[in-house]
Amino acid sequence: METNQNLNSPREKLHQSLQELIGLHRQLYEVVKSENEAITNADVKGTYDAAAAKEALIHWIHQAEMSRQTVVYTLSKEEGLESENPSLRELISLYQGRDSEIAQKLQTDFNSLIILVERIQKQNVLNGQLVESSLKHIHN
Repeated sequence: METNQNLNSPREKLHQSLQELIGLHRQLYEVVKSENEAITNADVKGTYDAAAAKEALIHWIHQAEMSRQTVVYTLSKEEGLESENPSLRELISLYQGRDSEIAQKLQTDFNSLIILVERIQKQNVLNGQLVESSLKHIHN
């Protein structure tokens, strides 16, 4: 059983920060999928609603990312990393030799975020292609 001190440790705060980002990115992925459906169905209101939801989520993701960067910076300094712009990868590498459990958690979080970002990017490209195709159809 973890103590409150462990739950509030900088390492756990970083894990929690990454979990928040994962949750926000999952929501964003669902929104871009619903946007695709709205575009496909020529649902103007649905497309507008999806765009508004994306904008709000991107704002929250930006805020969460700034918090994550602050935690990474603070933790890097506490751990003695000399990097001017420390990265999550550097911390994971450091922890692989010091605390394999947290290193594994952070690596899993990092991998999840990468997969989600790639899926969001791919869906956004598809949505853009669908809009372009629709516009060509309208103009021809």
